[in-house]
This record gives sequence, C-alpha cells and structure tokens, in this order.
Amino acid sequence: MNSPISKTRSTHRREVLRSLVAGSLMMPGLLSELLAESEPTVSDPLAPKVPHFPARAKQVIFVFSNGGVSHMDTFDYKPELFKADGKQTGIGGGLSNQQRKLLKPLWDFKPGGECGTLVSDLFPHLRRQMDDICLIKSL
Repeated sequence: MNSPISKTRSTHRREVLRSLVAGSLMMPGLLSELLAESEPTVSDPLAPKVPHFPARAKQVIFVFSNGGVSHMDTFDYKPELFKADGKQTGIGGGLSNQQRKLLKPLWDFKPGGECGTLVSDLFPHLRRQMDDICLIKSL
C-alpha cells in the first residue's frame, strides 16, 4: 500500500530560508509605498518658513570677538556705569567679600547717523554709517 504522505514533496530548510530572505527584502519597499499613500504629509516644524516681510538685508556680518574689546566699550552704552565709576562694589557670591572698583568704558559715546544710535569714540567712521547698520544686542 502506498501512503499519500510519502508521495508529496517535502520542503527543505534551504528553500524555506530562501523564501524568507526574498520576502524580507521586498517587504520594506511594499510597506513604504502603502504607508506613504495612507499617511498625511506632515510638515517639518523646523523647516525654513516664508518671512512676514520681504528681506531687505543684502549681507550679514556676525562678529564674535572672544577676547576682543568689551561690548560696553563699543556699542552697549550704560549710563549708570559712567555714574558709578570708581565706586567700590562686592563681587562674587556666597562667602566672597572681595571689594572691587567699577570702571566706566574707556571711550565716550556719541550718537551716530540720523537714527542716533550711541557708538563709542573707538569707531568714529562706523558711527557715520549707523543708518545702514542693524545691531542685534542679544546672545
């Protein structure tokens, strides 16, 4: 008597692995197409956006002068610092009780251009061009 099980073709381990590898290679491509159609497009919140106003600046110069002239000696006018010149102040915190003198900027400040931006005497030629310059005083 012949058994029907003996006549069926048996699957070898090599064939099973081959079909699994082929399926795993095709699956990401098929899934990406299916998911791309069903998923709504999400905009990137960090992508550049259209500005509210048309840009007028042609060039930007970013100046970072580590160890350069202090901002209080160039464009950052502090009237209270001129008044407090030479006064003793405690610096530090906690248990520190050092006393130091406050110093005013080394140069005087004068208004520049029609806008009247105060610029130190360190930059007399730049003071005349202050109407064409935008200063951003932030970190």
